Amino acid sequence: MLILHLSDIHFSAPDCKSPEDDPETPIRRLLINSALRQAGLLNRKIDAIAITGDIANSADPDEYAAALTWLDEMINQFGLSRSDVMVVPGNHDISRSACKSESVRSVHNSLKSTGSAIADEFKRKAKDTESAAFLMRPLAAYNQFAANFQCEISLPMAQRWKRRWELGDSVELCVYGLTSTFLSQCNGDNDQKGQLFVSPNQLVFDPIDNVIYMSMCHHPPSWFSDERTVEEEIRNGAHIQLFGHEHWLKPESYPQSIRLCAGSLNPSRREAGYDPGFSLIGLDVETTGTTRWLKVSMWSYRLQPSPRKFILNPMDDDESAFTRTFLVRGQGPSPSEADEKTIREQSPQNGVLDVPLLGSIPFASKSNNEAIRDALSAEDAYDIYMTMPVKQSIEIASALDLRGADDFLLSSLDQCRRVWERARDRGMTSKLISAIQDHQEGA
Repeated sequence: MLILHLSDIHFSAPDCKSPEDDPETPIRRLLINSALRQAGLLNRKIDAIAITGDIANSADPDEYAAALTWLDEMINQFGLSRSDVMVVPGNHDISRSACKSESVRSVHNSLKSTGSAIADEFKRKAKDTESAAFLMRPLAAYNQFAANFQCEISLPMAQRWKRRWELGDSVELCVYGLTSTFLSQCNGDNDQKGQLFVSPNQLVFDPIDNVIYMSMCHHPPSWFSDERTVEEEIRNGAHIQLFGHEHWLKPESYPQSIRLCAGSLNPSRREAGYDPGFSLIGLDVETTGTTRWLKVSMWSYRLQPSPRKFILNPMDDDESAFTRTFLVRGQGPSPSEADEKTIREQSPQNGVLDVPLLGSIPFASKSNNEAIRDALSAEDAYDIYMTMPVKQSIEIASALDLRGADDFLLSSLDQCRRVWERARDRGMTSKLISAIQDHQEGA
């Protein structure tokens, strides 16, 4: 699956009402052509478009009308439909004039004054018809636009939307679009870090086998009053996290998740470091027997001023893509008897990994007289290895000759991931898991 990730497009009235006179039109046109070309160079087609907020500049209905026309042109050229587009609101998608009205200001200020009790007070106001209407009023124009893509929101229940995609080998991608703007532009003022709010109901990611979660949110966690809670819930719940707002194109990785922050497609030309950009995100399931791995790749592109074109921006050790691989929790479908026979007859040297076909990975006993140990699942072994002290993880990798000469240049998390990737590629996954279990039992 290949996703085009855009953010902070900022369609601005009155210019956007006349595309031929809008200074941003050439860049938006260039984006469509570049995304198509780059996808072709990757031997892929774009399957979905994810926009993490700030579609408009001032929540003007004319801005959304222009955005819809542009997106319709894009999805037509990509061979997609509107159901393949996913959007969430940003602070520029909030009507400042609505936020300045006395009724909306009253609800906003009442919520902000509750401090640590804001979650309970928000739940109460979301259930109150009048208060909910005031909270939704600044989002009226955005919501009408988002309804074209089945991404509209409402209170109290539909504060986030959900979309599902099949990735193959019984692995499903579940995307949640989060709303970070219920307290945005309070009193018509600019947002400040640590002042926004996202309800706990939006941060639930049920850890179901064979499901990969992706979250889309405009504001990164540092913008919320309960930053620590938001950070922990999203980092631990969503395997892939897409953010916008800060106009800084960067990837970050954690033990079992990856965060991809978008640049702005159309930042203000008065902005220091004016740097339009976009990203392509590849999601690939790699399977050995019933063990599945999700490979996440991010290709980023920045606008070259002259000659004007989007160029690939190297992201990771001068490689073209920032790539991370994660273990998919759960068991894949059992291979056929013929597939099993083929795999058994192949050796690791011939490129077949030694991950067993069924269930968790069994371990041989230390002696003929010793009972076979309880099997340690690949998922549990991966989690243990990614969180054990660095010295111990290095000792295990070194004993199996799974360390690379340049690993010391990487973060500890990336070193651990490289070890697992080498074990997989060399047919040594079960040996690595066995070594991890030996360490656990000897600890």
